[in-house]
Amino acid sequence: MIRPVLLGPSGIGKTPLSKLFKLESWHPYRVRAPRNEEDAKTCLSPEEYQRRERLHAQDTPLYEGARRLRVYRERSLVEVRGTAQCLEHTPSIGDPSRAVLIELFAPVFVELLRNRERISPVVRLDPNDLLVLLLNPTSVSCAEIRDVPEALSAVIRCGILERSRLLGAGVDTADVERRVASVSEEVVAWREVIELVPGRVVECRAWRHSEYRYMDPNGACGAAAVDELTKARVTLLAEVAEQVPNALPEFKRIVRTPQEIQRLTHIV
Repeated sequence: MIRPVLLGPSGIGKTPLSKLFKLESWHPYRVRAPRNEEDAKTCLSPEEYQRRERLHAQDTPLYEGARRLRVYRERSLVEVRGTAQCLEHTPSIGDPSRAVLIELFAPVFVELLRNRERISPVVRLDPNDLLVLLLNPTSVSCAEIRDVPEALSAVIRCGILERSRLLGAGVDTADVERRVASVSEEVVAWREVIELVPGRVVECRAWRHSEYRYMDPNGACGAAAVDELTKARVTLLAEVAEQVPNALPEFKRIVRTPQEIQRLTHIV
């Protein structure tokens, strides 16, 4: 049993890539107005989030750390780039025998992983079960990055702007710059993950399957999404085969075939 973990900068395509997996996903609910109908499934209104906060007003968390991270029995509450997020603790994430896809902001994932014993009653993170898929759009290994290269910042900025353009949405310049600025924190976390999960990290350098590539020019999710997810599947299988070959048989069992990708109704 393996639990894949998707890590990478904003706009790199983690959300559409998650549709490749035949697994339940453990991901945060963002407190924001949804970008589209599919995005609404992972969003909470400020009122809904505040209601969850009030539920735990008198509770002592199992763990409390950076970014206002508070791990309670039912859920975790955290701030990412100054915005609140909520992680509901599903039965799957607390059951070490069940495979689940993990999608978290890298620094939050590292903090949970470092404190896995304290949160083990509700969240089970065994490094031996994890397979980290690190989506790196540059040709330089994350292990070697110290200062954020301009090429990485440029790819993030371009990806977010292209996504906004194809969705027909206005550009929130402040949000774009927050996401670009946060990559310095993410790079540190990526290096830590390589140390914390030795031999279980698949670093996909020169990753080209950014989120906007899944979108048709009119913003719809059609042939472009199916084609890009199929290409991303080929890339991932090749990287896993090269870097963690003993995980390949199980990895193939948890990803969709090209035929199954064709039958998906929502990707982006």
